Amino acid sequence: MSFRKRNPVITKVRDRPVDDDTALTAERFISLIGSKVEVPTEFSKKQSYDWFIQYVQSASAEQLQCLLKFATSFKTIPPYGMEHKITIKYLPDDDTASLPKSLACLAILSLPTVHSSHKKLNESIDVALKFESEGFGSS
Repeated sequence: MSFRKRNPVITKVRDRPVDDDTALTAERFISLIGSKVEVPTEFSKKQSYDWFIQYVQSASAEQLQCLLKFATSFKTIPPYGMEHKITIKYLPDDDTASLPKSLACLAILSLPTVHSSHKKLNESIDVALKFESEGFGSS
């Protein structure tokens, strides 16, 4: 008999089952985005949201791990799940807000809306993740 079957109380916290599959995939990352987040209707915000989802879907496992750490401060999905879903917000439309920002303690990811192409948004996300991994992130 497995440890979990012998000790069901240990394998549940707040009535959440332990998540055995902690591999971070694009689908898993997208599922961490709060259900209250609606696809915006304003063009620049909708474009940033769509490009961000495309970024996540094409990201490597290492990029997803860095993005998760940037947005939440977790390197992996905790075994008992996440207390807070990731909330997507948008930065003002000005040239000073070209990199994504985060408030990791609240799992808030703020996306820039100033980029004219998917490629430029991807580059800005990669720059933010690079600085985060080197200790200069905004989270």
